[in-house]
Amino acid sequence: MHEFIEAFRFIAHNGAVSGHPGLPSLSHLALETLKVGAIGVAISIVLALPLFVIRILVTAITSLPITLHQFGQMMQHGVGAGPLAPPPDSLMILSQIMTFVAVSAILPLYVLATTLFYYDIRIRREGFDLEHMAGQMGRAR
Repeated sequence: MHEFIEAFRFIAHNGAVSGHPGLPSLSHLALETLKVGAIGVAISIVLALPLFVIRILVTAITSLPITLHQFGQMMQHGVGAGPLAPPPDSLMILSQIMTFVAVSAILPLYVLATTLFYYDIRIRREGFDLEHMAGQMGRAR
């Protein structure tokens, strides 16, 4: 019960610990957490947006043989002439091979971006970058 009352006192005094003026307040810690979250969102957008655009372009390029075949069918028979014939198997195989190669090249980029994002957020939350810089400054003296 005593810990419960002390927790309410801590919150009531804006997180300031009596007798320890050097410790950060609760509002300061909350703002720092929000900053880390905002930086994380910005980094994820910066990493994910180019990869998303690349993925859209690759999808468009790999479906190009089938799209061109369907376009040729529409030009030959007319737009409203009924259902189009399915593309030949050779075009389907070519499109599948192109898709496999492209996804095999792009997937590691997604994994790399996710890993970088995870480590950046973890380092910022745990303050490892600040600890490392402080350690470097301490050794230089």
